[in-house]
Formats: sequence, structure tokens, C-alpha cells
Amino acid sequence: MKIPQEVMVKALEERKILPYEEELVERLRGLTYRGFPLSIVLFCREFCRGECYSMSMNISRGMDKFKLVHGDVNFIVLNDEYPNHSWVEKDGFVYDTTDGFRWDKDLYYELFQPVVREVYTEETVKDYGDYQRVLSHSHDEVDPLQLQLMIQYIELLETENPYVNSKFLQNEINIWREKHNITDRFSDEAMAEYKKILAKLKNS
Repeated sequence: MKIPQEVMVKALEERKILPYEEELVERLRGLTYRGFPLSIVLFCREFCRGECYSMSMNISRGMDKFKLVHGDVNFIVLNDEYPNHSWVEKDGFVYDTTDGFRWDKDLYYELFQPVVREVYTEETVKDYGDYQRVLSHSHDEVDPLQLQLMIQYIELLETENPYVNSKFLQNEINIWREKHNITDRFSDEAMAEYKKILAKLKNS
């Protein structure tokens, strides 16, 4: 999302753009998606980029009394078949997993001019097929060593190209390592080779 710097500075000073609250992040630590802790997933650009539908559903899993909203926003090209964006609304804030912050709802609507097309409440979302599809991956398992490798790779990508939520992501990775008593790390050579393998898979 590109917004004028002066608007961003003013919004931050007025606390109209805030990090996810600690209570939410703590809840997300106990939830997983495809084997990954949601507290890591939702601070990771590689997971969230282009995945606003599934990620907005995932962040709502750590909330009570929320609205899952699908609509059209002005920073994404319109799509004739379905709404071009998805976000969550709660307590006067918009949680947009594209940037990993919560926005004052009035400011968000002023800047991005969303046209709301679908709204699901905490109750009605239970009957939403796509939501159930996301939930179906909440108990997926990943081999522990593979998970460790992939999380270290996420950390590597963030070090090479830091994003706005880098410090939050690193904190969640540290908490995850401490929780699982993971002190060993893969060598730089192993990580470089893993990166090459993933690049080949991506381009194949």
C-alpha cells in the first residue's frame, strides 16, 4: 500500500495505525496453518503477499466478535469475478494482513475507499465454505526438522530484504525456538543450497 508519507506520519502519531495487539498475537501463537504457527505466518510477507483471503480468515481465528469483509479497494486492480481484497474488522479497526497492521476504520475507508461486497460475522462465517477450507489446514503437520529449516529460511529472507514488520517476525521466531528448545541452526552453506532449490522449483 502506497500512501503519502505525511499522512502515514500523522496517522502513526495519532495512533490510527497500530501493530496487532499482544492479546491477539498470543492467541495466534497457539494456532497453526499448514503446520506453521500463525504468529509467524501473519508477520511474514512471503506468506501474506497475494493471500489476503486465506490470511484474513486466519487472523480472525484469534478473535472474538469480528467481521470478515470482502470488497474492492483502490490499491488493487478490480476483478469482475470476485472482490479484489479481504480484511477483518473489529472494535473500530481494520486488520489488513497485506501490511500486517490494524488501521483506524475511518482512516482506512478514507484512504482506500473500499466498496464492501460480502460480510461474514463470527456466526455466519461458520457456514462459509472457504473458511472451512482454511480451517481444514489448521491441524496439518510438518516434519519438525523441515519446519525448522523453513522457518530459518523465512528468517534469512527477512534479513536480506527487511519488511516493516521484521522485528515482530523475529520476535515470534525467537519465541517459537525457545518454546521448542531449538538451539541448533543450519549452516550458511545449507541455507544457500536450500534457497537455490526453492528458486529452481519456483521457476520450473
